[in-house]
Amino acid sequence: MTDDEASAYLNRNRLRLAEGLLGALSLILTVLVVFSWLDQLALNHQASPAHRSPLPLALAMSCAIGFTIGYLIPTWYREAPREEDVVVDSEAADRIRTLVAST
Repeated sequence: MTDDEASAYLNRNRLRLAEGLLGALSLILTVLVVFSWLDQLALNHQASPAHRSPLPLALAMSCAIGFTIGYLIPTWYREAPREEDVVVDSEAADRIRTLVAST
């Protein structure tokens, strides 16, 4: 939620970009930790590692997913309409009731 408070230098788009990059970085670090754990597990049990995606592919996918989530979801959630914020257009509601009643 870094783009909640924009400043003169860091406008909202730059803060969204930073949030997306931080999301990508966090998932990249997660992939590296998981790959390390899987390697250690295979070494400790003297077994061959299970089949998994190649590291570059896993890094690319996690980077894309993390950036997309970090860039889009917080802004989408913050700007989504809430039920208490819904403005009722009484004239439109009356027209709809009239149309429904006439059919």
